[in-house]
Amino acid sequence: MLSLLLTAALLSALAAEGRACAVPSGDIAVLPVVGPAQVPALDLDTWVGPELLGERRAQRALRTEQLAQIPGAVAVGLPGALTALASAPPHFHDARWPPRLRGAFSRHLFEDDRRDRLLRRLGRATDATTLVAWVVRLDGLPLTAEGFPGDVLETASGPVVVDHGEEPYLVTLEGGFALIDRTGAVLCAGQGVANDLLGNRSGPPRIGRAVARRWVEGE
Repeated sequence: MLSLLLTAALLSALAAEGRACAVPSGDIAVLPVVGPAQVPALDLDTWVGPELLGERRAQRALRTEQLAQIPGAVAVGLPGALTALASAPPHFHDARWPPRLRGAFSRHLFEDDRRDRLLRRLGRATDATTLVAWVVRLDGLPLTAEGFPGDVLETASGPVVVDHGEEPYLVTLEGGFALIDRTGAVLCAGQGVANDLLGNRSGPPRIGRAVARRWVEGE
């Protein structure tokens, strides 16, 4: 897990200094989320029977579109989760990646030392406190492909009833975030693997907020 995301040195930087996440009250630049390299394709598998058609196919297509929205929803949820730790509300604003850094960051997501050096360069390049998030894996499993209607499936997100009308998906997202000051120092960082249910009552915005809170609170 750690080898895929943040090195122990980066994640423990705050603890080594004897302090918790330090969220400043000033301006914070928020960069577009990086990754994942692959977004799940439309899955038309069924538990039994032929390939899906009609309304169920359309519902699966909707869930596939929603899956692709989740990384961005996590990035939107992070400012709110970090604000809860700040002594005074910060001002978050959208920003652009410095030239060439986004491509380099994407290429080295799985290389601890190079990725962490890029994170430390980021604050200096933007000359601002900067928030960046990334996703290295995003999977979505249609639960109607795992059982008959009415079956109760035990999932990493808890028990779920198989419902052809809703077409719920089990979502697995792996990634992390870092808050870097303008000198390149780490103010706050987190990572994790999150499992959640995508359905009628739990869309990308709710999942994004939940994942962001877990990363920030270290759950």
